[in-house]
Amino acid sequence: MNAELWGIGLDILLIALLGVTIGYAVVLNRRLSALRHNRDEFAALINALNQATKRAERALQRLKTTSDAIGQELQARVNDGEAVRDDIQFLLDRANRCADQLAETVRQNRPSAPEPLSAERPAGRGFGAPEAEESKGAPPAAAETPDMTEEPSRHPDERDLLKALQGLR
Repeated sequence: MNAELWGIGLDILLIALLGVTIGYAVVLNRRLSALRHNRDEFAALINALNQATKRAERALQRLKTTSDAIGQELQARVNDGEAVRDDIQFLLDRANRCADQLAETVRQNRPSAPEPLSAERPAGRGFGAPEAEESKGAPPAAAETPDMTEEPSRHPDERDLLKALQGLR
């Protein structure tokens, strides 16, 4: 009897396992049928993904081309800016040299500064001397400075600058 019980138990176990297998096969069959049914939709999805990838590649290529063109244009502008900067630096250096020359010319044409009052002055140049009393009303440099702004050989801008410098005295 023992052997019959073992045989029946094994048969029941085998039936249960076959039932589970059949159930699993049914579920798997339904999923495969759904996959086959959605296969066309899946193919369309893959095609859409491929097209989107191609569009993205073309957009990246256009972006690269555009960025290269903009980079070249920007480099050209930078080069132009550097050239303008160099020109301005040259003009600034030249203007500084002209200003230095002009200042030197003014310095050379300016009468020497009045001597300071001291006890060691020669006679006739003391506090009571007529020259000292005459110069009290006007600044000494302005009275003796020739008017260089009226020379016809000077450029109008140079004359204006000289007038401004004389006005500062």
